[in-house]
Amino acid sequence: MCLQTALLLKMPVQPTTGGVVTATGGVVTTTGDATTPSSAKSGATTGSGSICVPPRRRKLYIHDIQSLGVEVDKAPSQEDLLKWFVESAAVETFFLWHKFKEQWRLQKAAELQRQAENAGLPLPRAQKVSPEDEAQKQLNGGKIPPDFLRQMFYTLGDYRDICVGEKTMIEVLKASGDNNIETINNKIKEILNRDNKKTVSGQEPSDEQRKSWWEKHGKDIWEGMIYALTYNTDSGAKDKPPEHLEDVEKAFFGTQNGKPVTPVTNTSTYKTQYEYETVELKEDNTSSAMSTSPRTIQNPSSTSENKPTLLTQFVKLPPFFRWLHEWGSDFCGKRARMLEKIKGDCEVEESSGGSRRRD
Repeated sequence: MCLQTALLLKMPVQPTTGGVVTATGGVVTTTGDATTPSSAKSGATTGSGSICVPPRRRKLYIHDIQSLGVEVDKAPSQEDLLKWFVESAAVETFFLWHKFKEQWRLQKAAELQRQAENAGLPLPRAQKVSPEDEAQKQLNGGKIPPDFLRQMFYTLGDYRDICVGEKTMIEVLKASGDNNIETINNKIKEILNRDNKKTVSGQEPSDEQRKSWWEKHGKDIWEGMIYALTYNTDSGAKDKPPEHLEDVEKAFFGTQNGKPVTPVTNTSTYKTQYEYETVELKEDNTSSAMSTSPRTIQNPSSTSENKPTLLTQFVKLPPFFRWLHEWGSDFCGKRARMLEKIKGDCEVEESSGGSRRRD
């Protein structure tokens, strides 16, 4: 995988939409097609099926799968398919992290504005929060903010749906106006069918074969997503790759300049907290940069034990379950922020009989 090349091809960031600007000025969205900024696909957001699809999923970055093998003039292999998945997920994570930090800065600026207004102090509404915000500080130390880790769980689950050809996901996206999801699904079938020598000629790979491919390579895709966080989203001029943050890479992977630390001294957070087979979501309001999300996702198979769900389990949950949780997380976050804003704007104060507005 050449992550720098993938990021370079998709610069600059278009943070307000979550899309990616191409060299011709178009926007790459869920389907991977380039459209002019003034003619975005209406079906991606107006179809009846789009009601249940979270906004993040509608804008999921999909690398151009039709280009697989074109550059080297050969049929794409499973190795090419893995590279395609890793690059797609890594680029998506890079831009998700950019958007997450921007949202945090806006939220922090609004909080400072309300505090200043309540105290009667002048504060320009356009005041900027330092780029060295709490979210980036956590990342510099090898810690992924829990709210963003949750987004990464959602994202990896969506890529697994694509890999295994999840039928519900395909039908819902087709209903929402995504005309390319079936093309992508057929291309993956073609690649796995060609390279799987055990498959009878002309027979499509079974669901179990596609699931087995994911079991083998899901770890690599997850590592690519975390590695994408070692690039500075606030750097990189046009036609230049973003800055690689070697200290962040060292914090996560125990490496610097590609030189691995020996297992005896490797205390990297990937190994201790974020390894594919063991990473799980834990509610941590004390360290979360945007701690307005609902409670920890519980393992449906052991709710009585109150255990958080492992990533390897979560990505296998039905799309509707994951999307419902994402909608709930987004709603709870917005509701908490709106209530906080109302409390500040209306100057609500506590009294023995409950809250009341100060006149």
